[in-house]
Amino acid sequence: MLKARTRAGPAKTGMPQIFVHQEPEDQSEDEEVVYGDVKEYEEYEEYEEIVDEDEQQADRDQQILQEACLPVSGAPMPPSEGPPKDADEYLRQVQWERLHCPQVMDVDVKERKSRQKVGGPLTGREGTGGLLAQFQAPEVPKDFYSQVWAEDTAAAFRSLRALSQNSRGAEGGSQSLTYEEWRRHVAKDQPCFELLCKQDFVGINHLVVVAVDKIEADYETSKDGALEAEGLELTVQWAFAALAFVEEPLVADDIQYQLQRLRRICCRLVAAEASLPEVGSGQGLPPDG
Repeated sequence: MLKARTRAGPAKTGMPQIFVHQEPEDQSEDEEVVYGDVKEYEEYEEYEEIVDEDEQQADRDQQILQEACLPVSGAPMPPSEGPPKDADEYLRQVQWERLHCPQVMDVDVKERKSRQKVGGPLTGREGTGGLLAQFQAPEVPKDFYSQVWAEDTAAAFRSLRALSQNSRGAEGGSQSLTYEEWRRHVAKDQPCFELLCKQDFVGINHLVVVAVDKIEADYETSKDGALEAEGLELTVQWAFAALAFVEEPLVADDIQYQLQRLRRICCRLVAAEASLPEVGSGQGLPPDG
């Protein structure tokens, strides 16, 4: 009796394989005859057998390595008073310590004060200068701070900002002055509400940069002399007006950096004002006229 059936061939060829079974009456097992691409099929079967042999060999090698890893001749043993006699005894003691070692240990940690290197590039000589000093702000004396005054000032400034934003929205904010144009205004003019209402986001940011640069320059020139340098009060008015028009949230990194600069300069100004001698103490400059 002959039976024919098809079977899919190797994946790389995709050709169907035809198998014909002959079932003679005097044989108990079927004889299989293959027609088609027999060579590729045999190579595929041989490849599968080679992979199996490699995997079996790798398993045997891994088993041998595991059995030879840190072999010991007995059960774990507690440490003795003297040193271990040999490597086997040492390994058994290590196993015993691992079994009896607590999983969590409480240890007292002594805190040490951090040591700051003096004279480095960040702190300068004796810690009085360098790059780090540019980013540090002195503490404001407690006598110069009032919680009631701070809350009242913040509330008034929020009202001013709301009025400024509404007026700016009505004007449209179509202008954008450059840095040089703002420098000329800050140097000689008073803050103009109508001019600020016409500025867009970029123009207001330019004004903030110019005002902060001018305040910092005036502060540097007034260190050794009188604190009230020429033009400082006018520049502070421009900075205050610019902050009333700054858009929120502060999405630009540059505007956040400028506000940090302004904060540090203000802290230095307050600290310098606090260090001046009081009027009538006899230590300050003689009164005019």
